[in-house]
Amino acid sequence: MRVSIFLIIFVVFLPVVCLAARPLSTDDAGTVEKGHFEAEAGFEYVDDADDEYNLGFCMKYGLFSRLDIGVEVPYHFIEVSNGDDVDGIGDVSISAKLNVLEEKENIPALAISYSFKTETGDEEKGLSSGEVDHAINAILTKELGKVVGHLNLGYTYVGLAEDENDDVFSYAIALEYPVNERLNLVGELTGETNFDGEFDDNPFAGLVGFNYALSDIITFDLGFGWGISDASADFLVTSGLTLAF
Repeated sequence: MRVSIFLIIFVVFLPVVCLAARPLSTDDAGTVEKGHFEAEAGFEYVDDADDEYNLGFCMKYGLFSRLDIGVEVPYHFIEVSNGDDVDGIGDVSISAKLNVLEEKENIPALAISYSFKTETGDEEKGLSSGEVDHAINAILTKELGKVVGHLNLGYTYVGLAEDENDDVFSYAIALEYPVNERLNLVGELTGETNFDGEFDDNPFAGLVGFNYALSDIITFDLGFGWGISDASADFLVTSGLTLAF
């Protein structure tokens, strides 16, 4: 019942909030225009050992012409298969992205992002990793004819980890295909590894979907993801809105 109530609230009030490069989790080298905001709100269902219903709210602001800052607040509902269901706020993240190089004829655009993940979630409920993470991500974006490609290479320093092998390398590649001025088809492959164990011991997943501009400032998106390695969730559905102003 509690999940249903929150989903109704999400649908009713979602148009007043927002979203950005969704449904992709792969980042692009662009930044929010100076003096402008981008707000994002998304809903995600994850089919795994424990079913999850996640709400995500993000606000970004263009601080300078090539630099934006943002904050992301997640809220989780987890249906625990062998225990009591839990819900609550997750770990809040604060981020900044700097566009280092604009795209040229034979050179992709380059941006560097930094994010800091707090411990706001309840670790005992499984809503927090219980660790303060610092992540750096290198982002490349290039137009390839009509298709736009994005490549991310990241490193996450797990601040409370006892072993440096707990730090994580992340990678992602995504493609966007504009069908027309309003509709974009998207797809991506994303993964993480600490170079320990076999392929199936590390997350690796795919996603396909689209985003559609409802107006000059509001964009709707929908994506379907699936796990490729055993360490990934079996299936997920994500949807949301982005508002730029």
